[in-house]
Amino acid sequence: MKTIIIILSFVLFSCAEHKPHDTATAKVITEYYIQEFLVSPSTAEFSQMEANKIGEHKYHVSGCVDSQNGFGAMMREYFSVDVEFSPDGTKSEFSNLEL
Repeated sequence: MKTIIIILSFVLFSCAEHKPHDTATAKVITEYYIQEFLVSPSTAEFSQMEANKIGEHKYHVSGCVDSQNGFGAMMREYFSVDVEFSPDGTKSEFSNLEL
């Protein structure tokens, strides 16, 4: 019982300290978004990712993704996208995708 209370306290404390959006969040959510366009998303390996704040709740994210194509060969794609978070950080919207 004490273990459950300690874990619950940790989770609640962690959530209270979490920013709704930042450059790290923009990178992670962009990885999930880019995987939607890949033939084999489970093979995706991201590198050279950069996120720059371009507005109050908006970030520009770019980088590379290596993943298998339909023939099983690893291919590198360069991508660039803008991600905008709602003020409370619960929603995100993507625009200007270049892949």
